[in-house]
Amino acid sequence: MRWIVLLVFVAMVCAAEKPYVGHRLISVQAKSLEDLELLRSIEEDPEFDELDFWTEPSLRQPTDIRVPPRYFGKLQSLLNKAKKPFLVNQENLQASVDREAAEVEQTATDTACTDYALHYCSLDQIYNLMDGLAASFPGRVSSYSIGTSYEGRPIKAIKIVKEAGAAAKPAVWIEAGTHPREWIAIASAVYVMAELAFDSTSDTSLMLNKYDWYIVPVHNPDGYIYTHQTNRYWRKNRQTCSARWTGTDLNRNWDADNFGTTGTDATCSGDRYHGGSPFSAPETEALRNAVDQTNDVIAFFSIHAFSQMMLVPYGNKAEKPERYNALMRVANLMMAELKSVHNTGFTVGTPPDILYAAAGGAYDYMYDYLGVPWSYTYELRPSSGGIEGFNISPDNIKPSGEELLASFWAFANTDLANISNAPLK
Repeated sequence: MRWIVLLVFVAMVCAAEKPYVGHRLISVQAKSLEDLELLRSIEEDPEFDELDFWTEPSLRQPTDIRVPPRYFGKLQSLLNKAKKPFLVNQENLQASVDREAAEVEQTATDTACTDYALHYCSLDQIYNLMDGLAASFPGRVSSYSIGTSYEGRPIKAIKIVKEAGAAAKPAVWIEAGTHPREWIAIASAVYVMAELAFDSTSDTSLMLNKYDWYIVPVHNPDGYIYTHQTNRYWRKNRQTCSARWTGTDLNRNWDADNFGTTGTDATCSGDRYHGGSPFSAPETEALRNAVDQTNDVIAFFSIHAFSQMMLVPYGNKAEKPERYNALMRVANLMMAELKSVHNTGFTVGTPPDILYAAAGGAYDYMYDYLGVPWSYTYELRPSSGGIEGFNISPDNIKPSGEELLASFWAFANTDLANISNAPLK
């Protein structure tokens, strides 16, 4: 009897440590409005409340869904009945999680994240890198906290300028890690941060001669640690919002038009929960204040993954901003330069046009309410879930970082004052 109890206990421990055993990653391509309606009804169905939509239903790209074992048969029957084929891209996502965990463990001794282009760094490693860069380049590089997360961790930013003591230039703000499971977004922002700090190329010199750069590589430090220690696919912050549920989606918590409506969840059980009110999350409040208190902010870039898209305002409504054509021209210049690096193509447009509408996003708020004239959101590699999705191999960090840096170089190299707002052809 004791052996039976022991075996049950061991099985329970193993299950707790490996929560994604048997979780499948499937993709469904919507080809009609009826297909979209079906997928959206599944996403909103309480009986499928533990399905994890890695990409939202869209006619332009496959819809990637993480399916726990207990849902697969029911979902398969529903899709088969609707004569909607799907692909199983991964049979067991735990294998990807285990592979990542082994790689992270192997690089744990790199406490200063010196191999930032080769592996995914922990929060402590990234913060050590930021502090180390500031110590190596005093006056040019500053590492500081813009505020405190829900669990009390600093939200660190880095400021990089060309020369110590030089007059302030227009500011560019970059943030990543709002959704902590998007490790490639964080790693790519870290790559850009380090390359700008070292300033060892003509490209970075041009960028620093033109602008001062502010980077928050991990906007959601509590969530990022949680993806390393507990739940690899966690999307929200770690803010308590009910006796049972935790987390606000920081990218739905900004006080932009239509807050709490389209593309959000009204209860905190949902991955897209918008929060009790705008800026109810301390992380969004901290970033808002930091940008608002910076003089002459010319641009704001929010780095996410995945889908290979460059999103322009507005994300929360079909209406186009007054400067839409100019925003699109600059975005297309940036994506052309990005593609020239590794031939990676990005789709450019507003979320309602190419993806889905979602209220409460950072770049809408920056554009409309803080008056930041060039405000965008990236969705980095991969183009779709495929066999990797959020578990994209660290082999992609350097090329993704190079692409991101090249697109920022294109922004810095563009004469923004003379960008036409004439109708697009």
